[in-house]
Amino acid sequence: MAGIRDEDVQGDGGLFAAIPHELRNNYWFVFYSERMDTMWIMKSNEFCDESNKNKKGKNEGLRSIWFNGKKKVKSTGEMSEHVHPRFQKYVALNFQRIADLDT
Repeated sequence: MAGIRDEDVQGDGGLFAAIPHELRNNYWFVFYSERMDTMWIMKSNEFCDESNKNKKGKNEGLRSIWFNGKKKVKSTGEMSEHVHPRFQKYVALNFQRIADLDT
């Protein structure tokens, strides 16, 4: 499964929502935020552990994950997105993590 957030997206560049998923073996998630120029790679069980499952509403049973945090830049007063520290371990520059586990 792959998810991409466009550079022009309104709201959070690291929010991926309304994803249908139940735990699967040998299943990978690749998320990419164009605005943050960041890719995250997760195994199915990691995604299930780290994501939130909606308990009610129109997206009940679907999962969401929010990779970014925001902080105010003191010099400009503007908000800046950053990778939330707990998700830093999933940041990837290439697909080597998948290749290493598939061998």
